[in-house]
Amino acid sequence: MGASSQEAHEAHEAHQTPQTALATAAAVAQAAVTEALSESESAAESVSALDAAPLDAAQALVASAATAHGAPAAFSAPFGDQAGAMGGTSAAAAGAPPVGESGASSVDGARADGAHAVSPLKCGGGILVSQHASLIFSDSDVSLCRDHCVLVEHGALALLRGNTISRGRLCGVSVCERGKALLIDNRIGGNKGPAVCSVDSGDAVLVGNTIKGGLEAGVLISKAGSALIKDNQLSENARPGVVVCRGGHAEMRGNRIFSGREEGVWVCEDGSATIVENEVMGNSHAGVWVSSRAHVELSHNWIHHGLSEGVVIEDEGSRGVLLSNCIQNHRGPGVVVSSCGEAELSENDIHTNWGPGVAVCLEGRALIQKNRIHHGLEAGVLVSSSDAAARVEANEIFANERPGVVILSGANPTIRGNRIHGGQENGVWVFEQGLGELTANELFGNVEAEISVANGAAPLISNNIIQHSEHVGIDVGEACAGRVLNNQFFGKPKLHVVCKSNGEPGGRARQDGNQLKVQRNQFYTDIRSSGSSAGRRSRRRFS
Repeated sequence: MGASSQEAHEAHEAHQTPQTALATAAAVAQAAVTEALSESESAAESVSALDAAPLDAAQALVASAATAHGAPAAFSAPFGDQAGAMGGTSAAAAGAPPVGESGASSVDGARADGAHAVSPLKCGGGILVSQHASLIFSDSDVSLCRDHCVLVEHGALALLRGNTISRGRLCGVSVCERGKALLIDNRIGGNKGPAVCSVDSGDAVLVGNTIKGGLEAGVLISKAGSALIKDNQLSENARPGVVVCRGGHAEMRGNRIFSGREEGVWVCEDGSATIVENEVMGNSHAGVWVSSRAHVELSHNWIHHGLSEGVVIEDEGSRGVLLSNCIQNHRGPGVVVSSCGEAELSENDIHTNWGPGVAVCLEGRALIQKNRIHHGLEAGVLVSSSDAAARVEANEIFANERPGVVILSGANPTIRGNRIHGGQENGVWVFEQGLGELTANELFGNVEAEISVANGAAPLISNNIIQHSEHVGIDVGEACAGRVLNNQFFGKPKLHVVCKSNGEPGGRARQDGNQLKVQRNQFYTDIRSSGSSAGRRSRRRFS
């Protein structure tokens, strides 16, 4: 090739290179993300697929191709003449955005209707990914948008990595109408709407993002939307850190949700959530609130130091399963089950709360088994109201400032197989027409009577081991009824059962309407040691 021909070829190549190189880079990036995403039924399944895709290499290729020709990389294939749906201007038809005098990219808004890759840019008008388009968007600043900062809709696919998305008038990122989005290591905050929305069958994955200081919820999943929320930090949002409602579903793992002005997590209106190994702390309202027919599974979470309740489950049709969580140091109860809500609590550690460790009331229904409930400033377990239903079985309830178990206002729970000890008041307190079946429990070391029955209460107390030492075993007030059957008492003889209506221990007390029946119990004068045979039997036995 002659000198003049070579010069002409180089001039032609230089003229063509920016568009050609960027388009080639876009094709590589598109192949990386599309292959990983298109065959996945959900965005969650795409996380592992993307790990194998040459995503970082594709993004680097886009950046290097642009830098080599003196322009920052951005949308790398033509968009046509349509303006961005959020009120921004259209992208340049040549594929690269215009370059200002400072050398920085300047695009007010853009629309992706095909296969595109994005590298560092600053965008004020918002990004729309629509109509089955695919988009990679990284290391950019999207702020002060007039609508959603990023909108992914109508079957589109988007990967957002390492961006700052802030101060939009609506959502930071909205995923809707079968759109899929993966958000990795972004900083999202200060938006007037939720930082991230997955609604109307949208599907989002959030991994390693910081979501802070929004004027609404941190993440909203609604209207059959879904989301996997993993290893994120959500803090200081004006509404709940995460809201799941209206048939939405969320899987939350390994997040820190803290210092919010309302609930840490709110699941309501037929929403459902699986919440595993998260830390929820320091929120102004409940750590987790479940209401309006919502279903939640919480396991291995640390829910602590909230300014209100730890976990609340309420309303008919709502159900919570709590397994192996630590719920501590709240300024209200640890767990509340009320208003026809239903809960199952197993193997949780519930302690140092300012209210009852677990409260069941107002038609709430709860199975409370194999938990440790201790060192609370109120009762360990409170069951109140005649329409509440609770089974309290095989728990360790100890060292609470108020009674280990409180039954009142006509409540009729089953208290079975628990160890209730070391409390600063009674082991069990039944009063105000409280009922209940207390069976096969071990009570010892409480400061006041191991069981107190007062104010017209009428429990069944059977087959318990009651070690009362120098204080009263069962203290019975006036106008009480019920039965004390087949129990073993260890302690001072005249203090096994004391009926205040006649001032005498034991017997069938009838004075002042007291109808408590004490039958077939065994009484011992010394204290039973764990794992040893029973102490010396007293001669006194009630018939």
